[in-house]
Amino acid sequence: MTDSQKWLVFAFISGSAWLVYLLSPVLMPFAFAAMLAYLGDPLTDRLETYQLSRTKAVLVVFFCDDVGFRAGFTIARPSFGVSGRAFCA
Repeated sequence: MTDSQKWLVFAFISGSAWLVYLLSPVLMPFAFAAMLAYLGDPLTDRLETYQLSRTKAVLVVFFCDDVGFRAGFTIARPSFGVSGRAFCA
């Protein structure tokens, strides 16, 4: 690989990283959704073995995820207020 090709590869990688950085507010929800889908797929497959349709299994997994996130946020929310007041003081 010549020096000019190395610089071209470096420029391409740097440009791609910069573009991802600029688009991160748009891309983050998709990345989060992909992570949830990746984590929820094994449970969905397990529920399908219990004669549940794929749609119903996905709804059950989404419901459980939602309940878990709400419970975690409800538990953690008071500590956000404490740390926020300490940060502003």
